[in-house]
Amino acid sequence: EISLEDDGAGWFAGLSAHLHTLRLRLDALHPNDIPDLARTCTDLRNLYLSSNSSKTEDIATFAPALQHLPSRLRQLEIKTSLEAGKEFPLEAADLSQLPRNLRGLQFCCKPHSIPNCLDVLPPRLRTLHLGEVPDWFATEDQS
Repeated sequence: EISLEDDGAGWFAGLSAHLHTLRLRLDALHPNDIPDLARTCTDLRNLYLSSNSSKTEDIATFAPALQHLPSRLRQLEIKTSLEAGKEFPLEAADLSQLPRNLRGLQFCCKPHSIPNCLDVLPPRLRTLHLGEVPDWFATEDQS
């Protein structure tokens, strides 16, 4: 697991192209972070993003990143520290950009428009988990 402070922009470009699983804990995503990750880590299969921030504006930086994920990604998990019941700023347009071969998707805060988004989810999605996840729940890598 890698933890970053706000000045962590740009380092994704230095990761290995053969990386299969990445767990990140950071406050917010910089605009170039995920496009850099997609270009650099072409074999990435599992991405776990966790935000340290409780600020809505920091959490909002995660949604635009969905359109730039690595194409081979199979598992995506986004955990936020927003209090339970607060909505994750996510729209159908964000979900429609997910990699089409994605098999597992987990958002730990309730996306506010998910009922209108089900038809844009990746066709091969096998696991969809929305809402808070208890600490004892373990996510398995789906390589």
